[in-house]
Amino acid sequence: MEMLTDYIRRHGIDIVLLQEVIDPEILNMHGYEVYYNIGSETRGTAMVVRSDTMLTKINKTPSGRAIAAEYNGWHIINIYAPSGTAKRAEREQFYNVDVPQLIQTGHGDLIIGCDFNCIINLG
Repeated sequence: MEMLTDYIRRHGIDIVLLQEVIDPEILNMHGYEVYYNIGSETRGTAMVVRSDTMLTKINKTPSGRAIAAEYNGWHIINIYAPSGTAKRAEREQFYNVDVPQLIQTGHGDLIIGCDFNCIINLG
């Protein structure tokens, strides 16, 4: 994790979207705020944001698989979708209900950062 935090600081990155977050406490960095959403499966999403970057209207899904916020006219959504054939029903629920609700709650231009956990059929 030290390599990631060094990279964020060195490049002065304003907002970082992370998925599969297990322990948001390890992301604590001086000069940055961490907004996280950890669900019952102990893995979730996080937004690491420079302290002078003010996020508003933070919205989280109960599963921990998504977090949304607004910043300066942008609606930002961070997604960590369920994967695998065993979670097909959960994934369909996520894409058909949870994600559209997050999209509808925001205003402004939309940015989605994510781990879609899907296979693109190229055939």
